[in-house]
Amino acid sequence: MKALLFFLLSITIASAQYQKLDAPVNNDGRSLSFHLYHFDAHKNPAQLHSKPKRIESAIHTRSHLAGVALGTPSPEQTFTLITQQGILKVTAGKNAGSAIGPCLLSQTGNPAGLDGKHHARRTFLLHNGANLWAIGYAPSISQQQLAKALQHISRKGNIRYTTAYQLNAGNSSGLWVSKGNYHPFYLKELQSPACVLSVRLR
Repeated sequence: MKALLFFLLSITIASAQYQKLDAPVNNDGRSLSFHLYHFDAHKNPAQLHSKPKRIESAIHTRSHLAGVALGTPSPEQTFTLITQQGILKVTAGKNAGSAIGPCLLSQTGNPAGLDGKHHARRTFLLHNGANLWAIGYAPSISQQQLAKALQHISRKGNIRYTTAYQLNAGNSSGLWVSKGNYHPFYLKELQSPACVLSVRLR
């Protein structure tokens, strides 16, 4: 019976799923709610959409499961997001002022140089080092606060994510999640995003 329950739990964790989590953002115990969409890149590949008017207009089809606002790289930064044998490959620059990046969570330790003053809506990407990923949305928050929250989510969650990058910051940040035949969950962006990263059915 225990083996069956573990098997069913493993299927649930590995499958694409929406999750709302509360996590601390500073040392005084203040918490905020974060919205994540977990997915297995072997089963649910990612796709990029350039210059959409809205996140929903770019991906509102039955084949798409979720989508998140994505910024554009600055000239001194490289950002690559491709699908290779069903696994996403991500590289991002270290410039904290870039539209994409910086690194918020790393296996080698806490990233340095994160901004702790500027608060903005943000989207981000999490990776467990294998085939499991999550796209997410954070309310108005600093980079330092988001990094602290993602460390907590990685330690306490069912999936131990080891790497995270900021994808976008500002009023163009938003998240769209399909609810099947029901009205989608949509944290609407206030401005048109430069790009959208979507997760779809294979």
